[in-house]
Amino acid sequence: MDNIENKVDWRSIKTTDFRDENADGDEDRIRKKHAEFLVKDYVPANFIKRIAVLNQTKKEQVEAIIEALNLIIEVKIKTEFYFL
Repeated sequence: MDNIENKVDWRSIKTTDFRDENADGDEDRIRKKHAEFLVKDYVPANFIKRIAVLNQTKKEQVEAIIEALNLIIEVKIKTEFYFL
């Protein structure tokens, strides 16, 4: 089975350059940045390694849900993933 991490466009996820004519020529970036990564009912929870959240409050809420479901998933605060 292919690793999903190899199929995700990490450059588009990490960049803050949303122009159509960006430095690396990815004219489709703005569409990708607006797309949601919807996985419910498609990806088993045991395939999820990490969840990124905006702040400590959300981290605690997500960790409570994970604990209630008896899952082991790392939760990281990644403010750079969000548009503020």
